[in-house]
Order: sequence, then structure tokens, then C-alpha cells
Amino acid sequence: MSRYLRDLLERVAGAFAFGMLAQLPQQGFDVRTWQWGDSLSLSASLALLALLAGVAARYKGDRSTAGFTDPRR
Repeated sequence: MSRYLRDLLERVAGAFAFGMLAQLPQQGFDVRTWQWGDSLSLSASLALLALLAGVAARYKGDRSTAGFTDPRR
């Protein structure tokens, strides 16, 4: 797997996990009463935005990472 794909996967998975963890104070810790549809929808939206940003960043800055900044500068 290339460095770019590993970086992109890490960013997308991190955004998804952040979306789920950010809802803990609001939803509580009981998985039986958790609003799974809303939580997964929000987390998937964040992951999609991270994916689109990573794909767009492929053509800006360093081509071997999914970030917009060029680490060589």
C-alpha cells in the first residue's frame, strides 16, 4: 500500500472515529438507547469530507501525502 493511501485511510478513519466519540457526551454511554442512525450518518459525513479533502490534496502540495501542506517547505 502506498504512503498516500495509508495517510488517506488514517485521515478518513480518524474523522469517522472523531465523529462517533464527539457524540458521547450528548448520547450517553448506553448503547441500547444510542441513536445509531444519526451517529453513523454524522460520522460518515465527516469521513466523506476527509476523503474528498484527501483526494483534492493529492494534486496540491506533496503528492505522497493526503494533506494540503508540503512538508518540504
